[in-house]
Amino acid sequence: MSTIGKYKYEWYQNDDEVVFTVYIKNCKKEQTKVDFTIREFILNIDLGSSNSFEVSKSLKEDICPESSYFTKQVKGLKWASLEAAEEESLDTKPKPSYPSSSKNPKNWDSIEKEIKQEEEKDKPEGEDALNALFRKIYANADENTRRAMNKSFTESGGTCLSTNWEDVGKKKVEVSPPDGMEAKKWES
Repeated sequence: MSTIGKYKYEWYQNDDEVVFTVYIKNCKKEQTKVDFTIREFILNIDLGSSNSFEVSKSLKEDICPESSYFTKQVKGLKWASLEAAEEESLDTKPKPSYPSSSKNPKNWDSIEKEIKQEEEKDKPEGEDALNALFRKIYANADENTRRAMNKSFTESGGTCLSTNWEDVGKKKVEVSPPDGMEAKKWES
């Protein structure tokens, strides 16, 4: 809950509405006037004896000004905050988000972005990427696949890698260098 002057307020949302609530004791509906634009509302409350309360909010997303309450322009869109940041453009396209009943909803877009950045930073390249792929295949393989990989790689001098034990287990795996290359036998 936040405060405006000496009054507390809060806001929440569902798929259709954003509700902004100001807690003021003994306030009647006829004392309240709200003016809406597509990205702003101004709330005036006449508290009597020349005492009034006014709050104006620049909103993060579009609302329907014709309504007496906030109605979202895009169904299912979840606002990251009630108010718009000053640097935000009014031309930004809204992006739907996952619904949440949590008081502290997660910003899944930023979490997804962080995960992708971590993956890109730790992502191997070239020969390291190929070796990582082979390690992953080997780690998730059954016993026969592992035997096939070990036998084919060893017998072929590193020129062949097979995961088919039925094929590899029956015969010796021949050395098969890439096209344009020649295999040499090393003598000790």
